[in-house]
Order: sequence, then C-alpha cells, then structure tokens
Amino acid sequence: MDFVLSYPYGCTEQTSSGLLPWIFHSRLAPFSPTMRNISPQEVNKVITDTVEKLFRRQQEDGGLGYWSDSRESCLWASTHAACVLKLAQEQGYEVPVEKLENLLQYLWKADTSELSAMAQFCLARTRGESEGMKSVLRKSLEKKDACLDRESRAGMQFILSLLTTP
Repeated sequence: MDFVLSYPYGCTEQTSSGLLPWIFHSRLAPFSPTMRNISPQEVNKVITDTVEKLFRRQQEDGGLGYWSDSRESCLWASTHAACVLKLAQEQGYEVPVEKLENLLQYLWKADTSELSAMAQFCLARTRGESEGMKSVLRKSLEKKDACLDRESRAGMQFILSLLTTP
C-alpha cells in the first residue's frame, strides 16, 4: 500500500493510479496502518492537489500530456486519468467540471480502436455506457489467446457480474 500512495515517476498514469487509494481512503484505512493514521483533511488536500496536478497537464485539445512538460495529449494516459477523475467525482470529491468535460470530449472524439481492453473499459465507463463496458469485458474474457491470469479473469468476471446485476 505504501508504494501505491507514492508512485515514484510522476507520469500521468502513475499520478492517476496513486490517487485511487486516497479516493477510497475510508474503505481502505481499516486494512492499512499507514492509511489509518492519515486525517480526512490530509486526504482531501492530497486529492485536491493531485487533481490540480493532473489538470495542469491538460492540452488545448482537452487531453492530458503524459508528463508535466508534455506538449501533446496521450490518449492512453488521458483515458486512465479520466476514469480515475470520474471515480473521484462520484465519491464526492471536487473535480473541476469544465476541465473534466473537456477531457471527456477529447476522449469521445478520439480514435480509440487501438486502446487496450482496460482503456476501452475506462472509456466506456466515462461515457456511462454499461453495455459498452460489458461488451469490452465479455470480448476480453472470450479471447482464448488472451494473457489473463486467474486473478485478472476473476476480477473481470466480478465487474461483469456487478454490471449485469440490477
């Protein structure tokens, strides 16, 4: 858990991934001595600072650069960050609406045919397309040559079951 709380490289993907345990702090704290000792005020500050850091990477087209000094958007990193930012918003944290909307518009206009299954899932999630998310998961699970370990396959099946249960 300590590693996830402070990824070392600072690229958009790691910055976004590092935000996840903070977003779900109240659920994870009982299982992590490190997180148990972090105050709600500190959690809010880290989330606010990280959201601002991510949006400082926003390019004119709405996407996010891979690094803080990037001059062009990275579709894959933008997709990952959008999914995490959407989760933060859904959990009640403040995410600038206009900036998020610009990011989502960038993603929805992009050619996403080359994105990984995870990125396709995130994209469908940001669109609120449960059918799209189910389709991506089903296709990934049906691939015989897919390099999915048992845990990944089980996780995907669990998510699929959540999406199909009313």
